[in-house]
This record gives sequence, C-alpha cells and structure tokens, in this order.
Amino acid sequence: MRYSEWLRDLIQKTRKFRRYILNVRKLPPKMPMFISTLTEAQNDVINKYSDEFDIKTKSYNLSEYHRALYIIARILKPEIVIETGVFEGHSSLALLLALKENNKGHLHSIDLPSPKLVESNEQKIDEITKTSLLSPAPNPTSSPIAGLSHA
Repeated sequence: MRYSEWLRDLIQKTRKFRRYILNVRKLPPKMPMFISTLTEAQNDVINKYSDEFDIKTKSYNLSEYHRALYIIARILKPEIVIETGVFEGHSSLALLLALKENNKGHLHSIDLPSPKLVESNEQKIDEITKTSLLSPAPNPTSSPIAGLSHA
C-alpha cells in the first residue's frame, strides 16, 4: 500500500471514529464491528481482549466506552497515548491497563482543573496573601545572629 493510500484510509477511519467520539456514551450496539472497522482486527481477537477487560476490571464500574478504549489500545499497541480531559480517570485506567498488558506505551493525560478546585485554591491564596500582608515584618535585630559581627 502506498503512503497516500494509507493516509487516505487513515483519514477516513479517523472521520468515522470522530463521529462516534462526539458522543462517547453512545457507541454502536455492534461494538466488535465498530472496533474491527477502526483497527482491522478479527472478531476472535476483539473477543479475547473483551474477556480480558472483564477479568481486569471486575471491581471497577467501567462502561462499554472504556471497554472499547481498552480493546483498541490492546490491538494498536501504541507507543504514546495522549488523553485530553481526565475527569474521574476511568478512561485513564482502561488505557493504562491496556498499556501494561502490552508491556509498552506511555499515557500522557492533560486536564483543566475543576472549577471547585480553582475556587478553593483562590480562597487559600487570598487567605495567605491577607495573612502575609497584615503580619508585621520581622525585626532584623531580633534575629539570633543579629548580635554577631565580624571582627
């Protein structure tokens, strides 16, 4: 396959994937077909990784979206995964479990701080600023080494 054909094919698959990602909670009912279209993997491989996902995540409350992420990461075996928007970390968990099973790959997650955290930190900064502005400056002569001088 020539590079231009490969690139055209990749762009087409990315467009399909993007349409589904726009509303991540609504994956197609036939997830294996969706993943197969995206990755060109056979159903037996998809089912194997789906079963593996069930075993690895039985104590977590993860959705079919997370299952799809796990399976896709297991099939594609990426070296680098960039995640934007971490929220509660469920996607991060699914991706990290897949990367661990692959014995390769790094996850780089980026997120904006939550508004509550920003507000809380702003209040703390205000309190610290008020405290330090209202506190008297330290007296340099009251320092334990203030009386020492060079001879």
